[in-house]
Amino acid sequence: MPTHSRKTILLATDQKSSVLSALDANRSDDVAYAPYGHRNLGNGLLSLLGFNGELLDLMTGHYHLGKGYRQFNPVLMRFNSPDSLSPFGKGGRNAYAYCGGDPVNQTDPSGHFIVGSLISKMIKNAKSHHSGPKSITTSTLSAIQDTADKLGGEKMISQLAKKEKVKPKTFLLEETIKRQQLKTNEIFSQAPSKRSIDDMNTIITHLNESNDIYSDILVGTREGKFRPKNIKEIHRTNETTLGALNWDLHQKQKTMRQNQ
Repeated sequence: MPTHSRKTILLATDQKSSVLSALDANRSDDVAYAPYGHRNLGNGLLSLLGFNGELLDLMTGHYHLGKGYRQFNPVLMRFNSPDSLSPFGKGGRNAYAYCGGDPVNQTDPSGHFIVGSLISKMIKNAKSHHSGPKSITTSTLSAIQDTADKLGGEKMISQLAKKEKVKPKTFLLEETIKRQQLKTNEIFSQAPSKRSIDDMNTIITHLNESNDIYSDILVGTREGKFRPKNIKEIHRTNETTLGALNWDLHQKQKTMRQNQ
């Protein structure tokens, strides 16, 4: 029977999730990137995650952005295929350009520039708001990207946003919030009297993640030009619910200790 060994690798990243160093029990693998993400592949890489936290294709040295939608070539500093939203849509006039020619300040995880520009704008607002390097959380990045994928990609997002008469960025964020609220409703479906301590901890973990997402959206859209409806109220309600559940958990743990 074949055996599979496992090992733990510690990754050090920058604010855009680019892996700068990978460390296991035996050695470290330090990485440096050119502005468009080119790196020396070398041998024995400890991590396949690379520029902007994307998965590296070792055969080509390219990144398959948007879960395979388009290949980005860091050597040529461009995509290998055109953006379906270009040249007259949100993809920009240059159908092969990466991050609108600004890879230092922008990201493009979907292979379309609309999601990349949204995230970059939110990160910029967050850093300005916090007066420092603090950025938005990975939970928020994942939630936005997953929503974009579920909606059918950016071309479909633009079409749906047009029907709703809102900006595509606003539509995407509002759908992200709706999906997170649905998860909350599902996780609260169990009656409070039947929740164990483990159940309550699971709910608290979910509410903390939701709180990060709502807070990031609130701060990231603070200019108000693409702010979702009722985000302040949604964030406040989530915080109140989280506080109440933490109190309930504390009381339940206290009762259990008294009964022991």
